Amino acid sequence: MNRALRLVQVCSRRGVRSIARSGFPRTSNDWSDDAKEVAEHDFASTALSESRQERQLFGMDLDESKRLKIHEHSETDVIGDEPRKFPRPVNTFRQVTYDEGELANSDLNMPPSPSNPHPFDPESLPPTHTRTLANLVNHYEMLQNLVELGMDLFSVELRTKMAPTLAKLNWERDVAPRLRLLLKIGMDMTELGDYLTRNPFILIQEMQDLVARINYLESKRFTKSEVLRIATKSRYWLNNDVKIIDGRLGWLQQQFELSGSQLRQLIVMEPRLIAFGTGPLQRLCQTFHDELGFSGQEMKQMLMKDPRLWMTNREEILKSHAYLMFQMGFSNRRIAMSPLALRTPKWALKRRHEFLKKLKRDQYDPEKAHYVSLDLLLHPSDSEFSTRAAGSSIAVYNHYLKTC
Repeated sequence: MNRALRLVQVCSRRGVRSIARSGFPRTSNDWSDDAKEVAEHDFASTALSESRQERQLFGMDLDESKRLKIHEHSETDVIGDEPRKFPRPVNTFRQVTYDEGELANSDLNMPPSPSNPHPFDPESLPPTHTRTLANLVNHYEMLQNLVELGMDLFSVELRTKMAPTLAKLNWERDVAPRLRLLLKIGMDMTELGDYLTRNPFILIQEMQDLVARINYLESKRFTKSEVLRIATKSRYWLNNDVKIIDGRLGWLQQQFELSGSQLRQLIVMEPRLIAFGTGPLQRLCQTFHDELGFSGQEMKQMLMKDPRLWMTNREEILKSHAYLMFQMGFSNRRIAMSPLALRTPKWALKRRHEFLKKLKRDQYDPEKAHYVSLDLLLHPSDSEFSTRAAGSSIAVYNHYLKTC
């Protein structure tokens, strides 16, 4: 009986219903041993036959030679005896035959027209499907114009998902008005291609929104050159809604008690400061105030001198601050005067400090002789550092770097 039940479970719903209608007893007490054997055999035969019929119906029980053969590394599929090659051709237009005199009176030297039909040539049409814009450039004037401007379509395809959208744009309706707006704010024609490569999303922004964002900056008394710098240095600035930008600027002004001119100076210096919202800025403010002990005035001083400090990784700031304070003996007041030190990696600080220490020139007290300021210690030129701060030469410093 258990075997019969298992067979019923593997049957299809249609098979179970047909068996249930056949009138077999439903309880084990009504079954004799001979009846059980007969029932089990019938159940098995019915299940196998109906299962095979269903498999044949869906093409799952074909002869071995007719089954779909898919090889992992093969370039062809075999369905029956007909191979199909991959990849598909770029054009899948059906072949058109002209066997009823359709072109008998056509002059192929003249342009095609309803009265002068030309034969259908699939090669002159864009591909019906493609995975890259490269196959479409020769067929779309809009893409050709973008390439001539200097836009890197390959880079856009790799970094964004704008390729399908670019292929659907119209030059006169979608692209040209936005380019004229960029030229109006002072962008040079030679810079358009690079800007579109870095920010292709501007081509899908609403024109009235772009005009409103530029008007907002002008209403805040940013000059034309400053608006251009903001748009180019922070590539996605013009993609943000006016309400979002106004809220971020308002928070920044209130948090650091900035005047209008100070806020404009700060944004022109580093437009990307508010590109990622106020959350990262709030966390760094808490780090500087609660963990490192900087005052509000010192944080404002550091912000105005080096706004990129507020775009630096928090863990790197903590490492650099610990080395400056506990190994080199700098206070927060002096660090705030040279906030670049907090953006300098710990290994770079240690390399120059150990060189000065080896020469016994690690003197950071301004009231003593051979004083080395923090700005001089962080000078970007190794030659200037080695001669002015260490009183040595670049050759000695390079030799030290090879042996340290």
